Amino acid sequence: MRIRTAGTTRCESQQILPCACTGNRALVNGQGRPRCFKEQGQYISVGRCDFHHQAGGLPLRMNIGDSAAMLVLQLSCIKPIKADLTPQGNTMTLQFATLSHIPLQSGAHCQQPRALSLDDPAQVVMTDFHQVRPITTFPETLIEDALEKMKTKGVRLLLVIGEDSSVIGLITATDIQGEKPIQLVRDTGTPHSQLTVVMLMTPLCDIKVLSMTAVGNARIGHILTTLRQLERQHTLVVDVDKDSGKQSIRGLFSSSQISKQLGMEVGEVMTAAHSLAEIQQELA
Repeated sequence: MRIRTAGTTRCESQQILPCACTGNRALVNGQGRPRCFKEQGQYISVGRCDFHHQAGGLPLRMNIGDSAAMLVLQLSCIKPIKADLTPQGNTMTLQFATLSHIPLQSGAHCQQPRALSLDDPAQVVMTDFHQVRPITTFPETLIEDALEKMKTKGVRLLLVIGEDSSVIGLITATDIQGEKPIQLVRDTGTPHSQLTVVMLMTPLCDIKVLSMTAVGNARIGHILTTLRQLERQHTLVVDVDKDSGKQSIRGLFSSSQISKQLGMEVGEVMTAAHSLAEIQQELA
C-alpha cells in the first residue's frame, strides 16, 4: 500500500516513539507538536508525517492536513500488528501482518439494515459528499457520453463544472432521455449525436438548494414533500459559511435513492409524503 505525502514533504528520518500520552495528549515526532488521541498506542514518526498504530478500533482512515500527511491506523486485531515503513522519496510503502481469521460457520445470516420510515432523520438518506465523491461532467461533453457515465457510475445526476471547477449546472438522466433532446433537435436542427450537456443542463440560476442547517432538523418526509413541491427528482444540499455567506455543495437527495432505502416505489413514497404533510398541516 502506498501513501503519498502532502506537498513536497520528504521522509527525512524514521524513529519509533513510545506513546507519551498524558490524558489525551501526546508529543509527536520529537518536535513538541501535540496531537490528541483518546487511545494509547505507538507513534511512528517519519519527518513531518505522524502515524498512530493501535490494537483494536475502526477500519483504516486517513486525514491529510495542509502542511503534513497524517495516517491514523485503527486496525481491529487480537494481537499487536507491526507496520514496516520504507521511505521512498515522497512515497512511503507500508506492509502489514496478516489479520487473525476464522472459518465461517454454517447457518450464518446476512445482517439487514434497519427499515426506515418517513419520520427518520433526513441525513440518513442524503448522499454526503464528505463520504462519497460527487460525479461531475463538463458543459462541452456529448449527452450520449454523459449518459454512459451515469450508467457506469450508477447515478442519475451529474454536476456540471466550469473551467474553475465551480458548479455551473446539473444534468439528469431524465433531461437526456426525455423530451428535451427531441425538442432541441427539432428547433435547432442539431443532430442528436452532437448535442452537448450545456444545451440540456439546468443552469445555476434555476437550481434550488437546501441548506445543511435546515436538513439537520428535517425528516425524510420533509425532503420528499419538498421534492414534490419543486417537481424535481433531486435536490442539492449546501453548507453556508457563516462569515462570508459563500455556499459549498455538501450533498444531494435523490427520490429514487430514498425509495430504495424505504423499500417503496417512488410514486408510493411521494404519495405517502404528501399525506404526511397534509396530516401535519391539519394538526398545526
